[in-house]
Amino acid sequence: MSNPNYIFHTKTQDAWSAMMKSCFTAEKSIYLEQFILQPDEIGCEFINAFIDRAKEGIEVSLILDWWGCRELFKSELVTKMRNAGVTVRAFHPPSHSWLWLQKGPLPRDHRKLLIIDEKSAFIGGVCMYDDIRNWRDTMVEIDGGIAAQITHIFKQTCHKIDIRNGLLDSANTVPTHPHFETHEDYSIYANAPDADEHYFSTKLIEKIENSENSIKLTTPYFTPGKDLTTAITNAAKKGIKVEIVVSAHSKYAPHVVGQLLSARFISAGVDFYYYHPQMLHLKMMIIDDNWGAIGSCNLDGLSLHQNQESMLVSTDPEFVSQISNHFKIDRDAANQYSLKDWQKRPIMDKMAARILLPFRKFL
Repeated sequence: MSNPNYIFHTKTQDAWSAMMKSCFTAEKSIYLEQFILQPDEIGCEFINAFIDRAKEGIEVSLILDWWGCRELFKSELVTKMRNAGVTVRAFHPPSHSWLWLQKGPLPRDHRKLLIIDEKSAFIGGVCMYDDIRNWRDTMVEIDGGIAAQITHIFKQTCHKIDIRNGLLDSANTVPTHPHFETHEDYSIYANAPDADEHYFSTKLIEKIENSENSIKLTTPYFTPGKDLTTAITNAAKKGIKVEIVVSAHSKYAPHVVGQLLSARFISAGVDFYYYHPQMLHLKMMIIDDNWGAIGSCNLDGLSLHQNQESMLVSTDPEFVSQISNHFKIDRDAANQYSLKDWQKRPIMDKMAARILLPFRKFL
């Protein structure tokens, strides 16, 4: 079998346009799994498209993270969609369990997936709300067997939600994540902590520990735990070229903690960069220029251990070459961060980072 066709949409607005166009080409079904869908201009464009397509007889099924989409769930638009025939599932809505379960409102569903007719799919980091219109991000549009894999993890989550809501008997076992790695040069690795599935986090550390030449990491938020920190710094100390590009415009808490942690990496020989042109929301990892991953997983405690995530992984030389070129463009537009820069951090940032550091697995 041949490898799938794919297109990179490297700007948020371009990704939205391609996703919207695909919704109107659907002949049977539209499946969306999304962390943030807001009832604003772009959000309502998608919501109206879902309503129109459902009225035309297309199966439209949405999994929306309750926390990320809480403004939408407060509105009348969810009822409007359901009345039009759209299936809307809320992932982990508020309940009394938040008070007594150890993780409270976690996990969240941080995936960003759109599946058309179970034949083509979008996967990446792009949410759906106006404020991110000018962010640097990526969605990969891809067809073939990968779309079937993405469909599987989407339906897996539907199954879990329906059991929790009493729509399926608890005796219905939730289908586990299959071993997709044998599917040619592409596979999907998903994290689902509530099912004790950490497939991508485990695979990433394994690849870093076994790297031979280079490690290239791009992330908006950088608060790695001990395992990932050890893997990366050990690789750098062995002489492997490690480059990390982080957004300079991320949220305050992960930003100051990431800066605090950066000294460990720089001291170990890692080239550490901050991307300034705009918010960088891309999540991408490239190992030895022969293995690449792109999707929704940040290099932070929430993504690696607490949230549902999905990553497209490839060993296809052409695919890896293209995302390596994307990495180079972003790195060249970033500013390298040195120990001198680290020492010049504002005193308030230094104090905040020390206070927040013990909570990095929740940042």
